[in-house]
Amino acid sequence: MEIKSIEADFVCDISRELAEGELVAFSCQNNRQVIFATAQKELDYREERSHGSFAKTTSKAGQDYSVYLVNEDQSILLCDVVNEPYNIHFAQLLGNDSLLLSCARSRYKNQDKFDHNGRLYSLDGKFQSELLLGDGIQDLQVSSRGVIWTSYFDEGVLGNYGWDNPVGASGLIAWDKLGRKRYEYNPEQGLDHILDCYAFNLEADEIAWFYYYTEFQLVKIKGYQVVDYWNIPVSGSDSFAVYRNFALFHGGYDDKEHLYLVQLKQDHKAKTLYKIQLTNISVLDWVIARGDTMFILSGDMIYKVELARLLG
Repeated sequence: MEIKSIEADFVCDISRELAEGELVAFSCQNNRQVIFATAQKELDYREERSHGSFAKTTSKAGQDYSVYLVNEDQSILLCDVVNEPYNIHFAQLLGNDSLLLSCARSRYKNQDKFDHNGRLYSLDGKFQSELLLGDGIQDLQVSSRGVIWTSYFDEGVLGNYGWDNPVGASGLIAWDKLGRKRYEYNPEQGLDHILDCYAFNLEADEIAWFYYYTEFQLVKIKGYQVVDYWNIPVSGSDSFAVYRNFALFHGGYDDKEHLYLVQLKQDHKAKTLYKIQLTNISVLDWVIARGDTMFILSGDMIYKVELARLLG
């Protein structure tokens, strides 16, 4: 396969923020601004038992979080959240005056007692309300109109942590800001059920894309309807950017240091055009995407690759 070498665009140095706290959330807003959160106390995210290590939904002492927005070439402190009981994995602005934090896990104890793992705060750090978003969240992205999209990994689809009828059984859900479902994925002809939604990209208010196991198909949703899908030759990718009839995938099962440019063709077919080597990044620690833009955290530096510019 042809290899093309390119240089990613430098965005921002967040070494100061990462020196002051530990990174726990890293994602992108609908306007292509990176948003990230750091924990200010020692993490209490996992519980070690004789038969393995398990994710905890809450910490014993509560956690303090700092949430930042990247504006052009610098990060700006958006909000400090003090003594939040849940272990946070996702952060997104919800409208102009609210911040949605979420834990990826939720425990079910009985019909009246379960973890409300969506946490709404005002931008001055005051707790507002809580939502049930389900266990096993793989990704969380919010549209400019305040629609919350959640995708789920296998435990969220099949059930764990007490959930016999898991909230995320469909693999992909859109919620309103009150936690009511607006859309739930239901496979149509030619598509399979989601067992594990590996990657999700909310391109615009009405356009969402997802890439899932077992078939590793890329599916396009518009107006809460599946409008097309493609059989992708890249397996095990965790992030992708999209632009017109092209998609840029991050690595795969056996290759986490490269990107793959894929052309989306007719009749649900796709072709890998070439492998991309980033000449100025040696390690891709965290890779996210929104629309045509892929952001990469390498050490404490943020870079980006814009698919539209890559295609010229």
